[in-house]
Amino acid sequence: MAQGDAVIPILVYADIPSAYDFLARAFGFGPGRVDVDGGGNPVHGEVDAFGQTIWLHRPLPAQRLGPPNIDGVIHGGLVGRVPDVDAHRARARAADFETSGREGCP
Repeated sequence: MAQGDAVIPILVYADIPSAYDFLARAFGFGPGRVDVDGGGNPVHGEVDAFGQTIWLHRPLPAQRLGPPNIDGVIHGGLVGRVPDVDAHRARARAADFETSGREGCP
């Protein structure tokens, strides 16, 4: 991953290796990686879009994450990196930000 990515776009794909290949071929995105679980199933990918890392995420039906060809689900999002997550969370809550309640989220 490129050093210093403060905000990382996420795209959801059912077939991460094919999406990785397509994005490289169609848009000239540079190499990244495809991670697999213990069973060899792709679970995460990354491509370099001219200095900006883009994460490729597998569908997670329980969280309503799905590929663009499925209606009624979230097709992508953004991950924001902050230097101090506890201070960031406290600041957001002090501003009456409603938290998601999901583990790992502010």
